[in-house]
Amino acid sequence: MVDIRDLHTAEYKESPEAVVSAPGIVTVLGEYTDLCDGYVLTGALDRHITVAVSRRKDNSLRFYASDLGERKRTTIPNLKYRREDRWANYMKGVLYEIYRRNYEFKGLNLTLSGTIPQKVGLKSSTAICVATALAVKKLLQLEIADNQLIQAIYFAETSFLQSKARLVDIMSMLYAKQHTMLLFDLH
Repeated sequence: MVDIRDLHTAEYKESPEAVVSAPGIVTVLGEYTDLCDGYVLTGALDRHITVAVSRRKDNSLRFYASDLGERKRTTIPNLKYRREDRWANYMKGVLYEIYRRNYEFKGLNLTLSGTIPQKVGLKSSTAICVATALAVKKLLQLEIADNQLIQAIYFAETSFLQSKARLVDIMSMLYAKQHTMLLFDLH
């Protein structure tokens, strides 16, 4: 497997300034418990979504999904959901929510790669959002509290993408450690 740093450099002719991964997760207990209070037991997988990012001098946003060989683009003022942008919408939603919270930035080059199988319940789309948020936070050295970052990711999925999201999934990805399960008490 080719390193995402090399893929980013080949695509944009510059090295990434930040590279971050988010794991896929599995819910062992309490898949829908967050809707009715109770316990949720989750664990991270050894499969990840990785995002590499570098700055641009203009306000363009360039997205490259190396696994798909697809490219998407927009600008900061035009950050909006577009059905044809499929996977890039998750990244765009996070950028929109971060920008909306007054964390300003100029253009970015983003590369996406992953090993989480899609559409099998391992939360690959949430992992795209989490990895994007963490990569931008690292790149821009944002002083953003975890709860605000969690809210930005949550609203990227629920408001921008109009999809279902679970705070437990986002928190699991942020706090997961190898060989460890996380138990959430949602009472």
